[in-house]
Amino acid sequence: KRQFPKQFFLVSYNKLNKEPFDTTKKIFDFCKLGLCKQVERFLVGTKTRHDADPYSVYRANARDDSWRGILPDEIVKQIITEIKNTPLDIFVQDGTIA
Repeated sequence: KRQFPKQFFLVSYNKLNKEPFDTTKKIFDFCKLGLCKQVERFLVGTKTRHDADPYSVYRANARDDSWRGILPDEIVKQIITEIKNTPLDIFVQDGTIA
């Protein structure tokens, strides 16, 4: 992002979860794309529809950390292993994902 600011747009999942419309609009604006009705319907669905599948994006009123206790431990451990010593390791605190 610092080296190529016109080519990268960084998005925090927490921000996307809290402000899906505003954040998605900023992403689309950055890419010089219009926000179509299909995307708007999808965004509404992600916040109003609920699917208990741990891999689902449909999480009505889900918190950013609601995956804890749902996502299998072996997957969490693999993620931690793979991001160790990378720029993403800022998200690992005390051996758990922040």
